[in-house]
Amino acid sequence: MCSSDLRFERSLRREKELPKGELSGESIDLYSMIRTMRMPYEIEESIDPLLVQYELELDTVLAARKERIDSLQDVMTDAMTAMDFDQGLDASDKIMERRVAVRRVQDAWVDRLASELPAEYGTALRRDALERAYPKAFRPTAIPRLLESVRSIPDLSNDQLAAFDRIEAQFDAELTGLQARIVETIRETEPGDARRKIERLLARRNGQQVDREPSEVDKLLAKKNDLVDKTRREILAVLTPEQTDLLPGQ
Repeated sequence: MCSSDLRFERSLRREKELPKGELSGESIDLYSMIRTMRMPYEIEESIDPLLVQYELELDTVLAARKERIDSLQDVMTDAMTAMDFDQGLDASDKIMERRVAVRRVQDAWVDRLASELPAEYGTALRRDALERAYPKAFRPTAIPRLLESVRSIPDLSNDQLAAFDRIEAQFDAELTGLQARIVETIRETEPGDARRKIERLLARRNGQQVDREPSEVDKLLAKKNDLVDKTRREILAVLTPEQTDLLPGQ
């Protein structure tokens, strides 16, 4: 089989298997993202050898994931039928190992491709890839829209405008740090979520009272909400009552 046929075969496998991901970041398609960025031809040409490497590495872990899932389908079915939860969890853990391997490849190639592109395109790729891979961490907040609204108020003083700039810079810095922590925590904890969910279910079936404790990701998302609330109060505190009345919804 010639190289073009092999690449087409990898493309078909990627199209079919990528959507079957369950972990955050497992299903992003960096190849398609690169191809839709509308970069100058010379940049696309220079990055193509790296894209081939990405395709090859991704294809290897996708094929391994499919093989692992297919090989354990009967085991999972038998375990469910026999209510053999230990066997079912063991099979689930083995499948999760392959899912983590796929996600690890994706994460590594986000960094590598972004670092190889010119800064303008690399920054855009990294941001877009992370937002798609980890939407919990990058869910938009109301702060940018609020800042846009307050800056449109007529006759703001220079001191007020400077205060908004300081608040925005501080918010962006704290938010970026929280987003990075959320992403890292998702990577660490998400692979075990399915097992923990089943274990809680089994405990309830055995008559135990199981209270769902907030996860580490939940705690960080709560901190993100607290940051938004604090920043909103800081922004409004800069305005006079008359200026606040000019804001939509006030």
